[in-house]
Amino acid sequence: MNAAETEEVRAAELTAAMSLATDIGLGGPEEHAQRAAVLAAGLAGPAGFSAAQARDAFYLALLKTLGCTGDEDVAAAALGEGAGTWAGHMGGAAPSEALALMWKNIGRGKALPARLAELASAFAKMPAMMASSRIHCELGQGLARNLGLPDSVVRGLGQVFEKWDGGGRPHHLRGEQIDPAVGLAQIATDAEIGHRLFGLEGAVDLIRKRAGRGYDPKLVRIFCDEAPALFPTLEVPSITAAVLAAEPGRPLMLSGPRLESAIRAMGEYADLKSRFTRGHSAGVSALATATAAHLGMSAADQTVEARAGHLHDLGRSGILLRVWEKAGHLSQAEWERVRMHTYYTERILSRVRSLGPVASLASLAHERLDGEGYHRRLPLSAVPLGARVLAAADSYHAMTEERPHRPPLTATQAAAELAKDAVAGRLDREAVDAVLFVAGHKVPRAVAARPAGLSEREVEVLRLVARGLTNKEIASKLQISVKTAGHHLEHIFEKVRVTTRAAAALYAMQNDLLASI
Repeated sequence: MNAAETEEVRAAELTAAMSLATDIGLGGPEEHAQRAAVLAAGLAGPAGFSAAQARDAFYLALLKTLGCTGDEDVAAAALGEGAGTWAGHMGGAAPSEALALMWKNIGRGKALPARLAELASAFAKMPAMMASSRIHCELGQGLARNLGLPDSVVRGLGQVFEKWDGGGRPHHLRGEQIDPAVGLAQIATDAEIGHRLFGLEGAVDLIRKRAGRGYDPKLVRIFCDEAPALFPTLEVPSITAAVLAAEPGRPLMLSGPRLESAIRAMGEYADLKSRFTRGHSAGVSALATATAAHLGMSAADQTVEARAGHLHDLGRSGILLRVWEKAGHLSQAEWERVRMHTYYTERILSRVRSLGPVASLASLAHERLDGEGYHRRLPLSAVPLGARVLAAADSYHAMTEERPHRPPLTATQAAAELAKDAVAGRLDREAVDAVLFVAGHKVPRAVAARPAGLSEREVEVLRLVARGLTNKEIASKLQISVKTAGHHLEHIFEKVRVTTRAAAALYAMQNDLLASI
């Protein structure tokens, strides 16, 4: 039995990370859902909930908007990109209250004609926004099921947009037809935003006036009584630590296939953002894992590779769909947004300490060995083999998929493009050859047998170094740029663990790499 089969990870740790992705994706305040979960757990006791009900409310508060990633950004289109900062507490609002909020916030600060135009556009898009609740619920339920959460939480995610008076969506449930845990999570999530915007008294007033309409009147009374004691629990150095401490009952643990399924679901969440990326992360994971095995990486490293493949685009949800699905060239500002998604991935996964090296590896998928990748723009020496494999697998798989600006490349075309990136020094030759071999392309058999994992091109460069050629002379001989020759030499030094040309020449002699010259 290997370490991955006995490993256990808390479901709360994974879902807390997922909640950060949903916060970013909706443009709302960071840690909103985590803070709401702490409130929900604190309110469950005074409300007389059982441990199971309290746990359900906790997870529902964390993941209330989990399914919103696949709705084509209808909320941002209707209410504006900044709506997440003010519209997060509209869930339990009466129609008149929602209209007043829109009037107050949409187009604020602009001239009256511009404001009126934006408001008219928002009102025209409201039916589509309301209809999207069914999408949110079904996607949230499907993801939660694969995240390994209890059936009661999955059921609750189908009700999170219902209202006590029957005016909610998508099933118009009324009163006690709505699970109590759902009602408590609704109050906690709306109150958290209300507290940010209006303070303690404002949050209490906000929830109180929705009693009997948006929320269960009994739960409203309990919340109003407990609010002065609840909100101070959020004033802590680490809200993530507070979330883990607040999980009701015995912590829900994931291991074995359930853990791997949950990690895959996190990648699927990211891929749902655009129709062009559906299935991308799972494909990258499979290709990267097979490549790692082909290169003789350890079982533990293969597990890390598989998980990083699933999670490498988790931050994608934080970038607007109109950027991902733009058919033309991206502007400089749009490229800056795209580059941010790896930063989001890094920050989201940094909270999942139990996954160890997966977080740092996943965020390196778009780094390039010439320093022109993103978001860190790391030097060659700082990009480990696992990241090089992931980058090559991600590039190849993306090329074979349709994108807004191009049709999918054939396998042969993708292989040729990947090879060009290796020759140019952007991708690692060893990783590229291994990815292509695993993908079914013919590559030289000698590649896998070279000492220290040297690629064929690196052996060519090493032979010329051993004969005393300068980088400029090597570049001319191999018809590559001087910069690329230098990158190859850096690779060689790193792989054979030397720092001088003379030592590299000795290594070539000792390993019979000069025989064919």
